[in-house]
Amino acid sequence: MGRIAAVLTEHGALPQRKILDIAQGTREGLIRALRCLIDNGHVSHKTPQQLVKPYPPERASL
Repeated sequence: MGRIAAVLTEHGALPQRKILDIAQGTREGLIRALRCLIDNGHVSHKTPQQLVKPYPPERASL
């Protein structure tokens, strides 16, 4: 998930196909990670995908 977040941070909003072309990893693993980021609200549902919350989430200070 970190690889996808890094790609979106560096390149901005991208369609899924471009994210998969740029990010390192297996296609299946990247698709699963992207779906998880979308489901958890870190990446937008609409194409082109973009980060809507930082990943990894910042921890609240104690």
